[in-house]
Amino acid sequence: MGRAFTSLVIFFVIGGIASAPVRALLPAYVEGVVGATPKFTSVLFALQLAASGTFAMVAGPLSDRFGRRAIVLLGIPAAVPGALIFATTEPLKLIPLAALFGVMTGVQTSAGQGFLISSVDPARIGVATATFFLASTFAGAIGAWAGGVLADASGYPSVGLVGIALAVLALVGAFVFLPEANTAGEQPDSRVISGSGQQARRRDGAASHSDAASVGFSAVLQAPGMWTIVGLRFWPTIAWGIATLAIPLYLYRLAGNATAPGTYALVSLGVASVGQLVTGRLVDVATRCRTGLPFELRRLVAAISVGLVVASVAATLSTGSALALGAAGTAWTALAWALATTMPPLMRGASPDGFGRAIGLTEMAWSVAMLIGTTLAGLLADLDPVVPFVVATGALVVSAVVAIRFVMGIDHGDAPHAREARRDGDTG
Repeated sequence: MGRAFTSLVIFFVIGGIASAPVRALLPAYVEGVVGATPKFTSVLFALQLAASGTFAMVAGPLSDRFGRRAIVLLGIPAAVPGALIFATTEPLKLIPLAALFGVMTGVQTSAGQGFLISSVDPARIGVATATFFLASTFAGAIGAWAGGVLADASGYPSVGLVGIALAVLALVGAFVFLPEANTAGEQPDSRVISGSGQQARRRDGAASHSDAASVGFSAVLQAPGMWTIVGLRFWPTIAWGIATLAIPLYLYRLAGNATAPGTYALVSLGVASVGQLVTGRLVDVATRCRTGLPFELRRLVAAISVGLVVASVAATLSTGSALALGAAGTAWTALAWALATTMPPLMRGASPDGFGRAIGLTEMAWSVAMLIGTTLAGLLADLDPVVPFVVATGALVVSAVVAIRFVMGIDHGDAPHAREARRDGDTG
């Protein structure tokens, strides 16, 4: 898929391995080493997510204006402040480190997805997105499992040192080898299209940086289907925020060690990797020779959304067994990542000329929802293990309703270029 995309994936994998223990082991670290309650963990997550969402909004327009590569480089060493969390047990030091980790992960995520969309041909966006997220899940699985094992064997400070070393390696490698992303409509793969077909592909591809920078947030939000896409990013993420705090915490309590949540992360993200590849393939089939937001893509989103409800109900019924909870969490993780895989194609279909800002908006929605979800999990975790999952199931039911309305054509209008394509077909 080109040197730019391949390089991005490689350096995101290295950085992702470095960052993964922070996300997977923080609940266990706070309770087992710092000696604080889940409420304090939720505060750290909340600070991280608030900062992440804010700076994702900033990174989108900046990457539209100044190029993807420069902003990606700012976010790659995000693991450094995250790893430093494991070097202290003082709550007042943990708070600014969590916030800085959020700032850099917000930049990394938003700029990385913008780079992805710019660097691949539109016809391969599904498989490219799946590969990108597959790399992220692979990195998260390996990093979380290795971090858990290393924490039990050598202590959390060792986890932090390894994370810093990997983050520096990723930054240096990206600075030397990562090229600027090309405009998707100008990829070499487009040479197979000639004449009017070539012009159509370029029109439907990502715009140049100067053109994209002229598309404001208000114009992106007015794009048909965009508010629905924001909703599909928001409601499932509230549930995911609950799950990412509650499941590792309950597994730690049931098993009594840090290896259990680390192993759960390895297995669940490994299974999710397969789901992402399948989802990416289905996305490419759904969007082949179609612009905008085709019915087949919306139907896929609805099917995944309903599956998430089922997985959440299963987790609710499995809080007494580490094995059963891990299995339910694995299904939840696979479906959550499958839904995430559909997001870049949806954003590109709804707003092809402003996807940098579209990514910023959806990442802001994701961060706010994660903040809400993790805060709720922190408040509810000690009441009863069932309670957080009941709340998560409610959020996923709302998401499923939004997705079903989306597939039925309610709250959805065709993107302008899709209407043009249909009119061309009607008059051809």
